[in-house]
Amino acid sequence: MRNMKREQEILIKIAKSISKQKELELDSIVIKELDWEELLQISLRHRVFPIVYKKIFNYVPIKYQALYDQKYYDIQKKINIGMLELNRILKLTQQNNIDAILLKGLALAEIIYKDIYARQFGDIDLLVKEDDMEKMYYLLNDIGYVQETGFDKNTNRYNTVDKPILKYEPHFHEFQCVKDIGDNIYIFVEIKRASSAIPLKYIGDFLKNVQDISINGIKIKTSNSAYTFLHLCSNFYANFETGWGANHETNLRDIFDTCVLVSKHGSFLDWIEINSLSSKYEITHKIYYVLKCLEGILGKLIPNEIIELFNPNKLTYYFNGNVDGSINNWESDFTFRLFNDEERKKEFVKSDKLKIYNAMNYDNYDEVEKESFSKLINVRAIA
Repeated sequence: MRNMKREQEILIKIAKSISKQKELELDSIVIKELDWEELLQISLRHRVFPIVYKKIFNYVPIKYQALYDQKYYDIQKKINIGMLELNRILKLTQQNNIDAILLKGLALAEIIYKDIYARQFGDIDLLVKEDDMEKMYYLLNDIGYVQETGFDKNTNRYNTVDKPILKYEPHFHEFQCVKDIGDNIYIFVEIKRASSAIPLKYIGDFLKNVQDISINGIKIKTSNSAYTFLHLCSNFYANFETGWGANHETNLRDIFDTCVLVSKHGSFLDWIEINSLSSKYEITHKIYYVLKCLEGILGKLIPNEIIELFNPNKLTYYFNGNVDGSINNWESDFTFRLFNDEERKKEFVKSDKLKIYNAMNYDNYDEVEKESFSKLINVRAIA
């Protein structure tokens, strides 16, 4: 593992304290040497600030306490608005006989952390039947939502369209909607027929395997424990191994979420059932990858015999990847890639170029001049 910044080390230490369900302990030297503004910015960037705030607040110097308070209260405010919007939306679904399942987000905060303020609020992900997607969109449109198609840095506004479209390609799986609440607050809702982490052909099972939970008195349907874990691992994998994830900003929140689920609720999960389901959905290698990444960063969370249930050597489906479950030939370790966006993007593009090269059916690299080969792999990622 390459050297990390002190502030990054603290975030890993916080993750370890969460996984072991212990209080965070910092000595006076560390407290004095920390760049508290940098720690704040990294925490926000990695979408773990609410957890960091609660874990570390007793150590924050008085000089920075007001700044930390303000950032936390800003997040609380947006979560409260999000809860009000979610309540309005769920009432609309009930009145119009639409089954909507809340994925991740506020549901995950309640299930895993038992605290809706523990996760930075991003958007509201609603999984619905494909036939209900447009109906759902127009219900949202009536209360101020429009589909956005990207952010325009020139106008500093979101691009929107007049009617719902599945962007980019016929297989795109969601309408991404936005509502301008005012005061520079936007609420995003994704109306999903599938998930970026779960193929459309399997999503029917995720519509059926649900549980009812209550958040602040609001009754909500979300995935049951096994399917929450499957989706969380698949999402983790998509964010760290696929082209979309590796070329965007990976974040610690995936690690915090998964480690809390495993450390707090792992003993209640039916690992044999999860192994069987992961084989059915052809994501066993993804779970192995996630569990090994967590073990590498945080130490032992669950017994090795459970991890080995998902070893890619035992797969019953075709997997063209590596022994650790990854699909990229990374040069650096996982933690370095987590904290170094530009280097990770370059590594990913290089790995991708090598895949293309290997697919050219050359018997060996000697058939191409060394200079040409070096130009092929010496690429820069486009941010």
